[in-house]
Amino acid sequence: MRTVWLLFRKDVRVFLNDRVAAVITLLVPMGLILLFGFALGGTSSGPSGVRLLVVDEAGTAASARLVAALEREAAFRVVRERTEDDGAVPLTEEDARRLLRTNASAFRFAVILPEDFESGDFGYRLRFLNNPQNPMENAMVTGLLQRAFFTELPGLLLADMEERAESVLGEGGWETLRDNVAAFGADVFGADPEDTLRGFDSMVETVRDGAATFFGGEAGADGGAAGEALGGLLDLEREQVHGRGRNPATQSIAGFASMFLLFGLTAAAISLFEERNQQILHRLLAGPVSRGQILLGKYLFSMVLGFTQVAVLFLFGHLVFDVVARPGQMPLVAMVALALSAAATGFGMILCAFTRTAAQAQGVSTLLILTMSALGGAMIPAFLFPAFLREYISPLSPVYWGMEGFLAVLWRDAGFAEVWPYAGVLLLFAAVTLAVATPRFLRDGTFSR
Repeated sequence: MRTVWLLFRKDVRVFLNDRVAAVITLLVPMGLILLFGFALGGTSSGPSGVRLLVVDEAGTAASARLVAALEREAAFRVVRERTEDDGAVPLTEEDARRLLRTNASAFRFAVILPEDFESGDFGYRLRFLNNPQNPMENAMVTGLLQRAFFTELPGLLLADMEERAESVLGEGGWETLRDNVAAFGADVFGADPEDTLRGFDSMVETVRDGAATFFGGEAGADGGAAGEALGGLLDLEREQVHGRGRNPATQSIAGFASMFLLFGLTAAAISLFEERNQQILHRLLAGPVSRGQILLGKYLFSMVLGFTQVAVLFLFGHLVFDVVARPGQMPLVAMVALALSAAATGFGMILCAFTRTAAQAQGVSTLLILTMSALGGAMIPAFLFPAFLREYISPLSPVYWGMEGFLAVLWRDAGFAEVWPYAGVLLLFAAVTLAVATPRFLRDGTFSR
């Protein structure tokens, strides 16, 4: 038993001697707990800052009231204007459609309140333009829109009744109706007219608030009893602007291809530690081989490996889910795949340059890759994160740009002009990481440890 105890102490000392690896062992789960806590509502009540284009062509009191309800919804960041040289200009439907087509990364939803928003009989008309590249986000936004409408619907209907009373009874018709109700109460029941008026107004407010609570809650938002009861009052025309006929699995394939590419190429780069420990690097350097040539060979191998991995994943995805719509998309997919492979290789190289052991590199890579994958939208839908993380931190992840590039091609059927910026950002990431890591390797990095 003493021998077992000594061996146990030996392993503990070896583990603690690599302090960086020991600390990372604790940081990785803590970081993931923090990320998933943010995403799953640990510090908030749901998503926030989802951009929603709103065009009010009706310009009526009812349409203004509904727009105000959308602006009060915490999940939405309502955009109603575009900026020009002479100031802000209200959006038109053409503007909304253009933004959905050309800036799909930022804008995926638009609500149009047409000129005939208030239908001729009794009800309301809306148009909902959407880009459902993320089915979960699309379902949640649709539910929030329905809730906002059903919450305001009792007030809209009451206002409509008042207007109809005015049209039937003449100017001041609603007040006349209230006065007649008060007079009726006084004549028949001997009630005080003022008390009758207060009771009438209180009843109207109670009905309005109760209906708003019922129809604006889960029953109204999920198409239950309330949704069915008032469905005839809302003519909601839905139009999908991207991805018609495409498989929603495209989102998952793009995300996991980007994430596992980072894992695979980081492991390939970390193999430099194994080659050092096995004296392979020293034997190579003893021959007519330079450090730069060793790095270039490793870089080319990682690039080919990464491109092959992505090609196999997308081939499998196409065979199972039919994600490639036409052969012309493949060159653009290849362009994004090559750029993402370069970025992932650069990430692996810089990890090796600034860590001292394979254990440290593996621990740091696990934490960073899972973090970048989560923030980039590969593991968790990005819209679930707070707006600050989604807008300012997520774009720092190569996974974000890889996913957006693949989705631009396969979901939105974008051309070269729209896709090349995504590949360009990935190549810039690769250039920066390699520019930082290479001098360290060539000077006193992994080769001399």
